Amino acid sequence: MLEKFSLVDQDLYLAYILRLGYTQGELNPEVFEDFDHDFNAVKHTYWNFLLLIDETGELDCDFLLINLNNQEEKCFDTDEDLAEKIGLICSDLSEDMFGSTISPIAFESVVMGVLDEPDGYEYMDDILETIGGELLETIGNGIPESCVNSLFCMLIEIPEGERSISNNQFLIKNKNIDLEENYNYHTKIVYFTEDVMTY
Repeated sequence: MLEKFSLVDQDLYLAYILRLGYTQGELNPEVFEDFDHDFNAVKHTYWNFLLLIDETGELDCDFLLINLNNQEEKCFDTDEDLAEKIGLICSDLSEDMFGSTISPIAFESVVMGVLDEPDGYEYMDDILETIGGELLETIGNGIPESCVNSLFCMLIEIPEGERSISNNQFLIKNKNIDLEENYNYHTKIVYFTEDVMTY
């Protein structure tokens, strides 16, 4: 499906990196390169996705999701379906990673938050009513140090001119996506104010 996106002009689709993570423990600049009073969200991410959004309506794939951890591709008709799938992928791995399962709907909520708004419409309000807690939004890479053990999602916009598709590979500045790279593009983060392990 990625090759189909390569056949349309760059201004007819949107491209993002979605990064989900969990700010375990206190600030730790030695291990996570945290900032003085904020978690460095980039260094606390565990799940990574590429998201392409078709604006032509002609590709039979409104939302193309590529799991950057295993390169699996999947198309979705709505952002709700997309968020639900990410929630299931991440939740299935969370117990092995953290010792407790994080509810799929918690992941779903932060994804929907970055794609739309953290609250204020029926779909998101229904999610938050189910699991509790509050979501906040920020721009940049920092999450306040008060948000220890906070689940979050980053939405990194890859601008036109910086991206390309070649040989069924998505490239940034003509290179494969580097998950260790701190891409200096517009970044939106939606994060929980409380620990989702308690939900």
